[in-house]
Amino acid sequence: MMTKQKTFWHALATLVIPPILIWGTLLYVIGMRANDWIFYAGFILGTIVFLTPLVYCNYKNRTSSQKPTRDDYLQRALVTSCFAVAYSILAFLHPGYPGKAYRNWIMPIAWFVIAAIHLWRASKAEKTRYIPNER
Repeated sequence: MMTKQKTFWHALATLVIPPILIWGTLLYVIGMRANDWIFYAGFILGTIVFLTPLVYCNYKNRTSSQKPTRDDYLQRALVTSCFAVAYSILAFLHPGYPGKAYRNWIMPIAWFVIAAIHLWRASKAEKTRYIPNER
């Protein structure tokens, strides 16, 4: 079990950073106006407030004593590689505007980097846990 303070900081990092990045990108794309800032801030804070109990309970009940095994990292690498391939296909099929095509390749590259990190961690991790007579 995690301490309350550690749980709070993990939940805060999970809930504040992604919504600000996602909403910030979305508002930049749609062209946010300065006079509507209070309206947009309500969406950002609403997202954070409504998701806080869910994430906090998830972190509070999580057992942190069990480290991921090699198989866990390999499964994560497989999933992230699938995302990378899917985004690569989308980027290839929709090249975008001349001079701005690099934007389509940001997500596939990011997913490939994440997959590589999982593979590197798998090479450093211990082998799969073996529990005799496990059902």
